[in-house]
Amino acid sequence: ATGLLAGPATHGPNPVCPIARLKGAPAGKGIVWFSPKHDVIAISAYGSIATPQGARLGITTARLLKIYPSWNPLGTDANGRGYVKVPGNAHAEYRIETLKSKVSSLTLQAGNEDCYE
Repeated sequence: ATGLLAGPATHGPNPVCPIARLKGAPAGKGIVWFSPKHDVIAISAYGSIATPQGARLGITTARLLKIYPSWNPLGTDANGRGYVKVPGNAHAEYRIETLKSKVSSLTLQAGNEDCYE
């Protein structure tokens, strides 16, 4: 309804939860996940998209930890996935992955997501 999607939602890796791509996002990037129960449940960042606090793809893990000191990866700081609550929104979190000490994936997701991961 917002006009921000590149096309209609299609079935992704989980056949119950459709996915779509944000307009302007390259193939495989800017994915939006939908839940039959909760509507939009996750949006992945691409390019220079950043959180209001300044976290974005490509920043170092050291910079990420300055922005979100509570980010705690499952793995090592250099290679891991962790979560941090979205400031001001108790119902959302950022899912942040690092690879070789840099942010490699950044996703805004609902705290009650039921089919994204």
